[in-house]
Amino acid sequence: MNFRLITLEAFTDNYIYILENAMKKTIVIDPGDTDVICNFLESQKMQVNHILVTHHHADHIGGIGTLFAEHHCKVIAPFHESRKIPDITRLAKDGDNFTLENFKIHAIETPGHTKGHICYYIPQIKILFAGDTLFGFGCGRLLEGTPAQAFHSLLKLRELPDDTNVYCGHEYTMQNIDFTRDFSKEIGFTLPDIFETRVARMQELRDDGNPTMPLNLGEEKQTNLFLMADNPELIKLLNVPNAVEAFTKIRLARNKF
Repeated sequence: MNFRLITLEAFTDNYIYILENAMKKTIVIDPGDTDVICNFLESQKMQVNHILVTHHHADHIGGIGTLFAEHHCKVIAPFHESRKIPDITRLAKDGDNFTLENFKIHAIETPGHTKGHICYYIPQIKILFAGDTLFGFGCGRLLEGTPAQAFHSLLKLRELPDDTNVYCGHEYTMQNIDFTRDFSKEIGFTLPDIFETRVARMQELRDDGNPTMPLNLGEEKQTNLFLMADNPELIKLLNVPNAVEAFTKIRLARNKF
């Protein structure tokens, strides 16, 4: 399937994504910065047909009102956050499947960062828009949900195929790498050889001024401590009874890092 995916940098570390099909029909994901998205669209003479929203935070929805007014586009947003997001034309729930501009989209509710957060998976092009649920070597802060909810959400994403390309809402990869290395050393957890190989590749991308997106989900499964919280060795080293407690301990350590 022919398509183009454009990554726009916004604010300090946000990403806005534009998915365009072969007929130049476009879907914008999390247009938080009005100026960034509107200036780009104007420069490229692009029209927005749909907006996908992962969650209600201002840095992900700030441009919706302007795009809705100027492009008369349709806005798809999480069902459980409908009161916090403007101009919604369709609500998405967990397990919903719908087609936008020939892209078959699967909605996955991932509470934790917010109570109603939704990720969008497009199997035909192997892409996951993860919002603020999953990051490179990390996960989103638990601003509204519980550790149990957040870990369950990550397990749902972990079930997706290894060759999934993950596009996150922020560029936190290098900070998360530093945390992963330090925390693992502190507790005596041995990271797989792929960790340093991946780190070198991520560092090269950043040194060249490029995003670390997309992330390979298969590699995340092997190097992201939050996706590995049910690893028996990790549970033992953390001296906790189960995976949720392990996840909680890792998340608290990341908050303080």
